[in-house]
Amino acid sequence: MTAVDAFEQGAEVVKEGSKGTTFYVLLDGRAKAVRSGRTLGRFSPGDFFGEISVLDEGPRTATVVAESPIRCLTLARADFLEVLEREGALAARILQELAARVRQTESSPLS
Repeated sequence: MTAVDAFEQGAEVVKEGSKGTTFYVLLDGRAKAVRSGRTLGRFSPGDFFGEISVLDEGPRTATVVAESPIRCLTLARADFLEVLEREGALAARILQELAARVRQTESSPLS
C-alpha cells in the first residue's frame, strides 16, 4: 500500500534493529540516519531510505530521525518489490545509491 505520512521534528521514522517492512521517499523536510549515536548521512526531498530491510527482510540498519517536520511517501514491501520489477531505471538508481552508501560507510573512520 502506498501512503503519505507526516512526522514531527525529532520523531524516529525508523528505529535501528526493528523489523522493516516499509520503504520511504522523503517529500518535504530533512532527516538524518544515525547508527549507535553516529550520524551516517542526511536526507532531503527526493532521497529515500528503508530499502535494505525491505529487500532482505532483516532488521533496520540505522535509525532515521526527522530534523524538521517531514512528509514521506511510503511503500509497503510488496508494492516496493512490484515497482522495482516494473521500473528498471528506478531499480538501477536504488542500486547505485546503495553502492554509494556502502562505499561511504566503508571509507568513514569509526568513532
